[in-house]
Amino acid sequence: MKAFRDNACLQNVACLGRVVLGFSALTAVLSCSNQPPPILVPKIDPAAAAREAVAHFDRNGNGALESEEIIRCPGLVDAKDRIDTDGDGKLTLEELTKRFGQYVAEGIGVISFVGTVYFNNQPVEGARVTLEPEEFWHGGLRAAEGVTDSAGHFRVKTLGLDVDGAQPGIYRIRVSKTAVDGKEIIPTYYNTESHLGAEIAVDSKVALEGLEIRIAQRRAP
Repeated sequence: MKAFRDNACLQNVACLGRVVLGFSALTAVLSCSNQPPPILVPKIDPAAAAREAVAHFDRNGNGALESEEIIRCPGLVDAKDRIDTDGDGKLTLEELTKRFGQYVAEGIGVISFVGTVYFNNQPVEGARVTLEPEEFWHGGLRAAEGVTDSAGHFRVKTLGLDVDGAQPGIYRIRVSKTAVDGKEIIPTYYNTESHLGAEIAVDSKVALEGLEIRIAQRRAP
């Protein structure tokens, strides 16, 4: 894998692994003197982000996120098994704080991956894919964007950084593509009212397997 680490210059490249999902792989870049300047680790407050996530999604007020509350945040749905360390099906403030703290402790600025977008089981060319940080990060993470090629593949770049990849964190994903008349052809379920999300982390599914997005004209009930 390639990972942009804060003030790191490492000679060996560690491989987290690759699982083929059409065309997907994780890459990591280790910053050295002959490479671009180090990409700094995002300045996030894990405890504050965890408190905000619970405050925003905890509808029953019990101080933890249960299944019907977690589903409101698709990125947390993706990360649930890695956050829920005691396996009770809930995400507690302590579990969220610990997981978010790992993003900082690992010292990685961005993680690069390959994704693919399908629309009615066909690769989509020219679709814009945006990874939008969940609101509980309060500006600590930047959005990342990419555009699909003729095979439906894409890589994202973090806004303001000249490298492939997204910062470690929890994101909502939006996909957009307009027709020649300027009308949006992707259903709102996948963009303005998106129910897509992902966790970006060194051990996340996206990092290990890539990001596959399948869009249907009519979503199954």
